[in-house]
Amino acid sequence: MAPAGPEPRWQWDGNLERPTLTPSILCLGLIRCHSFVRAGQWQFLADCEHSLAGRSVPLPPLPDWLLG
Repeated sequence: MAPAGPEPRWQWDGNLERPTLTPSILCLGLIRCHSFVRAGQWQFLADCEHSLAGRSVPLPPLPDWLLG
């Protein structure tokens, strides 16, 4: 996996169609959302405080302007 930014902490597998990112993503705001992006699926962990907790959903395709 190649670093996704200047620091090697975030990793991306380089796949634009079914990406995998590591490590997990933890957002603490009005509600807690903890997830992984693996093989083009957004996997919401059971500790999320919303209706997608414990579920996986496909990532939407990247817009053409971003793919350049």
